[in-house]
Amino acid sequence: MKRAPGWRMLWSLCSTWLFCAAGGLEAQEPRPPVPQVGQLVKELESPSSSVRLAAAALLGDLAEATRARRFRDREEVDLTQLREVAGPALAQLLEDPDPAVRRMAVLSLGKVRAEGKVAAAAWMRALQDSDRIVRQSVPDALQAYYTRGPEIGGPLSSPEQLVPAEHFFEDLIASAEVLRKCLAGSDEKSVLRTLQAMEALLDTVEKTPELEGRNIDPLVITEAVTEPLRKALVQSAQVLAGLLPMVVQVIQQPPTENQRQAALVLEKIAQLCDPRPELLERREGGPRVRGRMMRRDFGAEGAEALATMKAALKSATAGIIPIVGHPPICVQLAVLDTLEALGPTASAAVPEVRKLLRNHDRFVRWAAARTLSAIGPIDDNLPTVLGLAELVRDEDLDVASSACQFLGDVFAKEAGPAVPALSCAAMSEERELQYAAVLALADVVRAIKAEAGEAVPGLIVALQSSDLKTRQAVPPILGELRAAARPALPALQKALDDENLEVRLEAAKAILRIMNP
Repeated sequence: MKRAPGWRMLWSLCSTWLFCAAGGLEAQEPRPPVPQVGQLVKELESPSSSVRLAAAALLGDLAEATRARRFRDREEVDLTQLREVAGPALAQLLEDPDPAVRRMAVLSLGKVRAEGKVAAAAWMRALQDSDRIVRQSVPDALQAYYTRGPEIGGPLSSPEQLVPAEHFFEDLIASAEVLRKCLAGSDEKSVLRTLQAMEALLDTVEKTPELEGRNIDPLVITEAVTEPLRKALVQSAQVLAGLLPMVVQVIQQPPTENQRQAALVLEKIAQLCDPRPELLERREGGPRVRGRMMRRDFGAEGAEALATMKAALKSATAGIIPIVGHPPICVQLAVLDTLEALGPTASAAVPEVRKLLRNHDRFVRWAAARTLSAIGPIDDNLPTVLGLAELVRDEDLDVASSACQFLGDVFAKEAGPAVPALSCAAMSEERELQYAAVLALADVVRAIKAEAGEAVPGLIVALQSSDLKTRQAVPPILGELRAAARPALPALQKALDDENLEVRLEAAKAILRIMNP
């Protein structure tokens, strides 16, 4: 039986498709040639639905294989051609009678990163499709569309490097309505995948080159920050602000996985738009830099966009406060991380967060303490100070040490009621906790001076610690206390015989300051 031409083309397409998926394995000989984009675009009009399906799938996989550099010594595909030529052709397949072809066209539009207006129009049509699978494939396409790697990031060295970033922000603006429609959908799994696509989007925003920095030539910056890119960045910030209310709605109601993912997205938005430059210690990932997006050279338009974002984030805070104390724990942790990233903007949440300092779960207690520290002092900090003082005695060493740190770093001026707890922690046999308590007492003593006299018993014990850095830190604190530290004179005199020179010198200085207040 003679095969139809469509089947021969399908066999050829499948063999090259397998080649792309395998990454151009050395053992595959002879290797088929890398298919031409023009040839594949023609096959999208084939009378055979199987050929159209294979051609659409291969266009997407060609884009991914090229970006991953799987072709090694073979000629690579022109990604610009894929974007500008294959994109419109794939968009036309949304009218195909075969739902499998329509679904593959939706996915491949994301993989080839078609121009924003073309892809958005096609995806809006797909969301109205009669086939459920086609509708559900749009969030997956968005995730592929927004995941952009090395071509976006890296140190800024030339204006041309910003072209992919400009395309990305233009595509984000064009596809914003698709995101809104997906988030407003009733299908829970599709909403979850849309939130995951937003996470990929925010990760890409974080990778875009900084437009200010110590290692960048100012002339390059002046040339690179074109007006279109400036406007695209600002409009992207406005798009994110517009999506915040919908993300908050997802946080407010089950299912749990969607709530957790929505809180993660809100946290990332807050981190990108927080202009503070300091590092924030995280539970697992180490220090993370805040404020990537809104610290760029936006000029007057940037100031307006930042004000818009702050207002949107403040409204978002009001929406998630009611669920701060509600289980499950994974949602509580995600919401606390979000409030932590919001910082002072989330001050209205302080009363609810304080309640979690007594939570049965140590990770929740830890997250609550971090969140209060990130929000910082408010009008009435006494309940916060007392809550952190209780955590200084926590059975978990990390929680107790963190409470000491936050009392000293953030609430030192009002931490007088916490001095007895810190003094007790300074007597601990746990070296990490003891050192954290001593450092906190140093901050508190500098802030309130003689009012911290209750710190002396703990400092006397800490002066005899086996930990050198703890012994070195204690004498200057006692010297700050002046006459209030007289009970420590015998311990300081003993420290004059310490094996470490710095300890001996600091002890001598402290004795002089105490004796001559």
